[in-house]
Amino acid sequence: MQDIDLSIAQGQFSHFMGTPVDETMTTGDLMDAVQRQVVERRTRVRDIMADIARLQSAHNSVVSINRLPADLLTTIFTFVLTASEGNASLIRISHVCAHWRGVALGAASLWTRIALNHPDGIETFLLRSKTLPVHLSLTTFRTPVKTSLKLITSHIDRIRCLNIRVPAPVDLEFVTHRLKLAAPNLVSLSIEKIQSHRRVERTQPRERTKPTVFEEMPALRTLHLCNVPLLYIPKGPNALRSITLHHNLPRLHPFLTLLESSPQLEMLCIHGTFNGDQERSTRQVALPRLKSVHMRLFPPQGIAALLSALSPSKGVSITIAAHLDIVDDFEDVFPNVPHEPARALDVFAGSLRRLELIWDDLELTLRAFRGADEFCVPALQVGAVHWGPRPGRRFLGQWAFDTARVETLVVCGNYSRLYGRDTAVAWEHWFEAFAALPALRTLRLMSLGDKTLQQVFVALEEEPFCARLETLELLDVAASERVAELVRYFVTRRVQSGALRHVDLFSAGERLAGLLRANALIYHQLGMDLTIDDDEVKA
Repeated sequence: MQDIDLSIAQGQFSHFMGTPVDETMTTGDLMDAVQRQVVERRTRVRDIMADIARLQSAHNSVVSINRLPADLLTTIFTFVLTASEGNASLIRISHVCAHWRGVALGAASLWTRIALNHPDGIETFLLRSKTLPVHLSLTTFRTPVKTSLKLITSHIDRIRCLNIRVPAPVDLEFVTHRLKLAAPNLVSLSIEKIQSHRRVERTQPRERTKPTVFEEMPALRTLHLCNVPLLYIPKGPNALRSITLHHNLPRLHPFLTLLESSPQLEMLCIHGTFNGDQERSTRQVALPRLKSVHMRLFPPQGIAALLSALSPSKGVSITIAAHLDIVDDFEDVFPNVPHEPARALDVFAGSLRRLELIWDDLELTLRAFRGADEFCVPALQVGAVHWGPRPGRRFLGQWAFDTARVETLVVCGNYSRLYGRDTAVAWEHWFEAFAALPALRTLRLMSLGDKTLQQVFVALEEEPFCARLETLELLDVAASERVAELVRYFVTRRVQSGALRHVDLFSAGERLAGLLRANALIYHQLGMDLTIDDDEVKA
């Protein structure tokens, strides 16, 4: 049987070679002969491929783009990399042709932005970037990552921007310790521990280590920590421009120390559970360059503590999102004026021109703008999430900021014709609100039910508030016969006094529209324009 198989193999080999083979050839001799032919042909293939490569290289050398100087071609590569994310484009560029690869490998600046996860890839980029400062980003959802982290820390002295996103179980203390020792070129630091399921924190997390002050990161401009405790505070005055802290927040006093050490701070963002033990502080932190503040905190007393301590620039924009517990109210977001004034809101004195008050079944939203007709970017926005919130102090009247020059007030309630909802607001709150708006010129009332609308005009008639009121707008409101008559009486009196010039009704109900339409001629003669459902009524 073996002789038959050998004979067949000898015949196939003889046919392939085109020459007869020795019939006395053994199996071993045949295998050696075949192997020699394989090696010979592979060598010829390599030689042919090398010839093809040389021909292609000759062809590429006369292509227009390859005739450019190497530094200009490097610049083109740089633009390609700037328009793309990650390192895939650079890797593809370095495999187009031998010339491009040589240019790319010789340009260390192309390899200074590293967004890889595997330690071999990171090490390759670090070697090719030579001694230049690098921007390094590591994002991985798997463990272990210690090899990559150790590789990063070994080059920490030349890292300019460092972005680390790793699973929660990874211990980053050796990374932060290395940063503390020597990171002279670090400008931006972002560390995030990824948590697959976030549990809402209702108590202040216990700090394992009290933050310590150090001075080995002189160039740091941006600090972003998420689910990572604040272990070190750059010694002041430091160069920080932006601070973002999400969850696992420090206590009040270390946080104020961080802010005091950052006089050049321009942006502050803080999310999570803060000051749950309701610490108090009389410290006042001046941040003359602060332009933007974002706070999303629980409990609201943490927000109040910061508003009491901060003293930002006059052009600052403050956005607050408060999660209220069952025992909290909107007024708890602000310090207890006058015992603990909201110093952070003093910068709005005399500058606010437009105020918006919006509520629904779950949230109260207060927005204040520096322009009377501005509605895009508020100077102050406070949103409080609560089950069934009711407008009250600090939201409607007794504001913690100056409203003396507010010219436009927009009120939007939760009234719905379909469901008939109407969160009634006591007239005392409206009384306090209108008393604090002496410069009001435009009043827009939206989505208010009959009960609330009645309290609004009762408060307006209680005292001669808002004597400069020129425009009254009612949109999607419900008015009973009694309330419609109350509105007509108010409009008539204000028109006769010579102040009210425009009244606009949109989906305000036929009852109210009919009463005002009946007096349209008189109003027009007194100089007031009446618009009902987009149809201007004139004499």
